[in-house]
Amino acid sequence: MTVSFVNPGVMLRLTGGLGPLGLMGVAGNMTWEFEDTEGGTRVTLQYAVGGYMSGGLDTVAAPVDGVIGEALTRLKTYVETGSPN
Repeated sequence: MTVSFVNPGVMLRLTGGLGPLGLMGVAGNMTWEFEDTEGGTRVTLQYAVGGYMSGGLDTVAAPVDGVIGEALTRLKTYVETGSPN
């Protein structure tokens, strides 16, 4: 992915496809938003993908969501403990 916008401490935007999506006729836009909260930082991630994939993009939506969710869980664990596991 390519960084397309940075607002330090507030937002990071990337364009492109993750994993196998990078090899398909799709365009992706991933936005990370960071918000200070009383207990730390809230991270919100959105990944919008559109374009063409044989069989339809809806067939890969759940697996992609799962991989991104797992990555966010590991990031949270790493930030809180210093270890991704």
